[in-house]
Amino acid sequence: MVAGEQSRWLARADNELTEALAELRRAEVLRAASSDAFAARLGLPAGATLPRLCAAAPEPWSSILRDHLVALRELLADFEAAADESRRSLEDAAPPSNAARLSYEGAVRTAGQVRQLSLDEFLAG
Repeated sequence: MVAGEQSRWLARADNELTEALAELRRAEVLRAASSDAFAARLGLPAGATLPRLCAAAPEPWSSILRDHLVALRELLADFEAAADESRRSLEDAAPPSNAARLSYEGAVRTAGQVRQLSLDEFLAG
């Protein structure tokens, strides 16, 4: 019974992570389009990083973008720490059933995909 409850919880967590990842991807597309349009107005190429946008933007936008950069880096660090902790918790759980194992592997894979979003590149600089 405990294994069944754990399996159900892991499957739900995997679904929620998958939905959150899909929402992040949609937001990333919108962010990239807006950033590329702003970069073009500043004479920068598409795909310019946030630090490059900060450097090229006039005030007050430069300061506003720098504040966003700091906040986004902090948020990303918090998210990565939470994802690492969740991954360790899932790994320590050692799911006993095949269904739970599959859910566990899906959750770990989904958490890893979050790091592949281009936000990392956008914040680099």
